Amino acid sequence: MGACASSSRASSVPPSLEEKKTFKWMIDGFSSLLDKGDVWTYSSVFEIMGIKWYLKVNPKDKKNGEEYVSLRLELSNPSLKIDTVVNAYFKFLIYDQSYGKHSEHQVTHKFQTASTSSGTSYMIPLKTLNSSGFLLGDSCVFGVQFVKVVTAKANDKSEILFVQKMNTFNEAKVYTWEIEDFFALKNPSYSPEFELDGHKWLLRIYPSGKDKNENYLSLILEMKDIPCKNSANLVELSISIKDQETANHWKRTGRCQFSENSKSWGWPKFMSLEDFKNSSNGYLVKTKCCIEAEVAIVGRSNEKKLKSKQAVTVPSISSAQTTFKWRIDGFSSLLDKGEGWTYSRVFKIMGLNWYLKLNPMDRKSGDETEYVSLNLELCNTSLKPDTVVDASFKFLIYDQTYGNHNEHQVTHKFQTASSSSGTLCMIPLSTLKSSPGFIFNNSCVFGVEFIKVVAAKVKDTSETLFVQKINAFTEVKAFTWDIEDFFALKSPSYSPEFELGGHKWFLSIYPTGYDKNGNYLSLYLHMKTQNIPNQNSAELVDYCIGIKNQETGKHRKEAGRCQFSKNVDNWGFNKFMSLEDFKDSSNGYLVKTKCCIEAEVTIVGTSKMV
Repeated sequence: MGACASSSRASSVPPSLEEKKTFKWMIDGFSSLLDKGDVWTYSSVFEIMGIKWYLKVNPKDKKNGEEYVSLRLELSNPSLKIDTVVNAYFKFLIYDQSYGKHSEHQVTHKFQTASTSSGTSYMIPLKTLNSSGFLLGDSCVFGVQFVKVVTAKANDKSEILFVQKMNTFNEAKVYTWEIEDFFALKNPSYSPEFELDGHKWLLRIYPSGKDKNENYLSLILEMKDIPCKNSANLVELSISIKDQETANHWKRTGRCQFSENSKSWGWPKFMSLEDFKNSSNGYLVKTKCCIEAEVAIVGRSNEKKLKSKQAVTVPSISSAQTTFKWRIDGFSSLLDKGEGWTYSRVFKIMGLNWYLKLNPMDRKSGDETEYVSLNLELCNTSLKPDTVVDASFKFLIYDQTYGNHNEHQVTHKFQTASSSSGTLCMIPLSTLKSSPGFIFNNSCVFGVEFIKVVAAKVKDTSETLFVQKINAFTEVKAFTWDIEDFFALKSPSYSPEFELGGHKWFLSIYPTGYDKNGNYLSLYLHMKTQNIPNQNSAELVDYCIGIKNQETGKHRKEAGRCQFSKNVDNWGFNKFMSLEDFKDSSNGYLVKTKCCIEAEVTIVGTSKMV
């Protein structure tokens, strides 16, 4: 659906990084909206940070066969130049009206004249919405919270990781630590030092949990002889607690890099103490337990300035160091290892320690396709429990030949209880292999580009939308506009005024397209807004515009559910249909010079901005 046809003043770009504002949208009679099915409903147009936007909600969107409540953010009628981009960082919200446990999805998106939509964000399953505080008294509250970020050129941190082919020289070596009296251990306790694969190691156990994980057993592997400052070892490791009775051992595995900045890796929540101490599991027999570590060095990395094997244009955003690039040489060797996460070394950007995780053969639920996935983790920070890091960033897969990089923009709230950005399936593995630039001489380059966002106290703009039940008073009303000579029309031309649903309306037509869409016919519905009480009120309208097929009755229709107000008095379609299809006599839309346009209008709700 196109944006409204009415003109707007030039939108200024938001000046302040600290400024954050929120638009809230309350929908009363939400069950009535559900009755309307899988359709997008539009909010009123609102202005935040000097730019006009509107929200769209679909309460019955589909994903993998399940119904989701989805939101989209749209840029409305911007006066942007072709080369102007608005980098917007924002959160979609569904408000929990009972307990305050709001559902939120953080997003970073680059808006421009060719891409005015943020894309769909699948918020929560509809069944979850129906069974929680999100729906209270048949009302639901949605929102979007904005942050503006300025971009500039960036400097990069880089790492080159070489993954070895597996052979008899790098097979896993094993060490077993037998603990005779688990209850005599201190928190932490250490194994004897042992040597595997040419390096010295020790195990660290926290019998009552690490970092306040009191209900868990924590196990960590530590390398004692760390490589030089700018080097790291890629290690495949597994730690097991043996089942001393049935051999059903409890095992955790990883593929991590050990370096001067990250000398140890492991699991703060290796297993629950309840399961560990349950005698039927065989992990703890009387006071004895056995811990096993398997270690294999499978690669090495160096931290240096990354030089492309061919000239490549790399995106950049700030004069500060904001981008980490991770080149993996011997990428086919990593694929040979199958599905599993490989960790980058720890790097410091914007005062915090991070690391990237890569799974080159990841799978989505219910999808057999193999994906290349990335995950960003916040590592070893000195954050207090009440401290939150709102990070906006882009995951990247670099095209080393043509510079057509694959990127996904993300905004995430990191905190002590949630240090992971979550998994993002970037592209199918088959696409990575078949695109010549992503793998070049058996090397692949991944990255993360950071943008720091400063949070401040928000100011809210709110809207309450009431959706009516369908009844005899809300039935669809129709108006037909017979145009005798299409070729005599000006651009635009207007229909006679007509009254439907207690309001006065008219149609506008652009015979050669609106906004330079010269190959398309544009059609819009306009409301005469004198019956709307004030600037803060709006009418939610189900409308349909059709061009009749005068021969077969197979009319061409486009429909929407949008809000009409004093600020936005028209909605419609920039590209309703191609002029080629419209003028094709075999389609029956234009018979000689005559065409018939029909508008159906139903008032289905009202809203108020507060």
